Amino acid sequence: MDVKEDFLRAKTVLMMASPFIGSLLNKARVIVTQVIPTAAVDRDNNLLINPEFFGKLKPEEQVFILAHEAMHWAFLDHKRDVGRDQKTWNIVADGVNNNILIEILNPGRLINDMVTLDRISEVVGKPVDELERMTKEQIYNLLPRITISGSGTSGQGKCTGQDVSATGQQNGQQGDGDEKTIEGDGVIGDDLRNDIVGEGEVIQEGSNDIYSKSGNGKSMEELREAMKRAIAEAEQIQKMRGTMPVGLQRLVDNILRPKIPWKTLLRQALKEGLGRTTTQSWKKLSRRHRDYPGNKRLTTPTVWVGVDTSGSIGEHELRQFLGEIYGIAKQARANITVIPWDAQMYEPIKLTSASRIHEVAKKLKGGGGTNPTEFMKYVRDHMRNLDAVVILSDGYIGYPGDYKRLAKEIKAKSSVSIFVTTGTDVRWPGWKAIRLD
Repeated sequence: MDVKEDFLRAKTVLMMASPFIGSLLNKARVIVTQVIPTAAVDRDNNLLINPEFFGKLKPEEQVFILAHEAMHWAFLDHKRDVGRDQKTWNIVADGVNNNILIEILNPGRLINDMVTLDRISEVVGKPVDELERMTKEQIYNLLPRITISGSGTSGQGKCTGQDVSATGQQNGQQGDGDEKTIEGDGVIGDDLRNDIVGEGEVIQEGSNDIYSKSGNGKSMEELREAMKRAIAEAEQIQKMRGTMPVGLQRLVDNILRPKIPWKTLLRQALKEGLGRTTTQSWKKLSRRHRDYPGNKRLTTPTVWVGVDTSGSIGEHELRQFLGEIYGIAKQARANITVIPWDAQMYEPIKLTSASRIHEVAKKLKGGGGTNPTEFMKYVRDHMRNLDAVVILSDGYIGYPGDYKRLAKEIKAKSSVSIFVTTGTDVRWPGWKAIRLD
């Protein structure tokens, strides 16, 4: 009974501090159980609490722990780790959720013991504000060679392939020269485990629409849709009582208003642009329908692809990017010229077949400064009207006057101009902006 009273008291405080999280917690089935040492979400979507652990926490810590697990539960973090290293995924989910909760709840001493985006930033070498704009899946994809053993709200792990050791305590100690570490003292450990089955006393029944007991016939898709409805309702409750924190709004938007995949956006933009190089003519009838006009080619376009080799664009991303462009250009019977650049422009490369994509991606090496002026001058002077221009960069290039003018001149000649970024967003007038995830 003491645990139930503590739970109800903490939930009431959370409803006042964050109506969004509190209203979601109110829909969870909560079980008091000894099967876990701290708190967790089980495979059947129950929120589990160890009574001894929870009873020893201070009231403000109880509020934070409930909010922490409610965030995992609401955004189905425990079901989004399919095909991923579970411990690494746990750390990423903790980092994103905890950053939001620190802003809302200010949990005091617990901050020193938890994984945050600041600690993940040290490992992946990306600024926190950039990580904040990413989904959890995008952040996880920054860690392909990292093995992290998690300890929940805190977390502890080693990240191979790095050159400095840094702990979550930021103590500045040097390691063995090839690793970075995310770690802390630990408050919750391994709280995203699909092998947990909660058995104990139910202290809150929760919503039958969301509760997913094994064997009840509810599919994962049905569960996702039910949770989306709950998140949408919680969003409205939060907005009626005040503003939505920016980080939390991003998380909600990723679930309720997902972005169109970059491949789809790139395909649409290029097809639309290259489509302007043809027109309909009765002199050439359609091959499919002889009663309709066919397409007459105005010009054989070239797709000019500028690849920024100074940033952190990996070979895998390059192959995906070039593969998409090649497939679209081939359908439009367009030529493709790839030009690497950093502080200078390098030798243009003709992409003549799909088999050359791997070879070309390996050739795109650089590492100098970041200035697209030479590349843009070359393209402006060599392109023909209705050619397409695509730039791939991490986006950290500013917008000085020398190529602000060049961007306008290229746009005026091209059928479409596209800036694809792997990092910070870039908005040039008339250019289509796409983020490569």
